[in-house]
Amino acid sequence: MKNLVKSGLLLILMCMTFGLSAQDFTGAITIKETHRANVVKKKIYVKGDMVRLETYLPNDDNALKGVKLINLKTGEVTALIPARKLYLPMPDRSHNRPLQVDVEKTNEKKAFLGKDCHKTIVKSTQRKVQVSFWIHKGNFTFYAPMMKAISKNNNVSKFFEKLEEKGSGSMPLLIEETRLDGTAVSKTEVTEIKEEDVDDSMFAVPDDYTLEER
Repeated sequence: MKNLVKSGLLLILMCMTFGLSAQDFTGAITIKETHRANVVKKKIYVKGDMVRLETYLPNDDNALKGVKLINLKTGEVTALIPARKLYLPMPDRSHNRPLQVDVEKTNEKKAFLGKDCHKTIVKSTQRKVQVSFWIHKGNFTFYAPMMKAISKNNNVSKFFEKLEEKGSGSMPLLIEETRLDGTAVSKTEVTEIKEEDVDDSMFAVPDDYTLEER
C-alpha cells in the first residue's frame, strides 16, 4: 500500500513538473541588433496571446523610438509613436514572391545564456546572402507567429520561415547575416531572458494616445 501511495505521489509530482516546464513563456526578452556602426536595443514583452515589441534609437538604450502591440491570435499589429503620442494599425505589407533557399542543419552546438542551441544555415544565391540561426528549442511559442505578424520582407524574417523548427517553440538566440563573400551584414543576439509576470496594461494603447489619420 505504501509503495502504491509513493508511486501515486511520484506520478503527480512528475505531471506537475511537466506542466510547469511546458507552459508558454511569459516575461521579457532583451535583444541587441547590430547593423554596421549602429547598435539597436529591442525589448519583447510576452503574455498569453499578446506581444509588445519595443525599439530604441540607435546607440541609445534609453530613448524609446517605437512600439508594436501584436495580437498573436488575430495577427493584428498596432504601432505606437511615443514621441507624438499617436497609434495606428499596421497593414500587412508582406509578399509571397518565390524565394529559393538552401537549408543546412549543422552539427554545431553552443550554449547562449545557459541554453543549448544548434546552428542552422539558410543560404540564398538569389539574394546573395546567408543567415546563420543558433536555435534553442524551448517554450517560446510566441516567436514564430510574432515574426509572421510583423510581416517583414527582410532576409532574417523570410529565411526564418524556411526553418522546420519555426513552429515548435524554438527561438534563435543568435542570428548572423552575411553576404556570400563573407561580409557581415547584421547580427541579432538575445542578451537577457527574464521569466516574470507582465502587467496587462503593457499591451494596451495608452489613454492619452490618439489615432493617426492617414
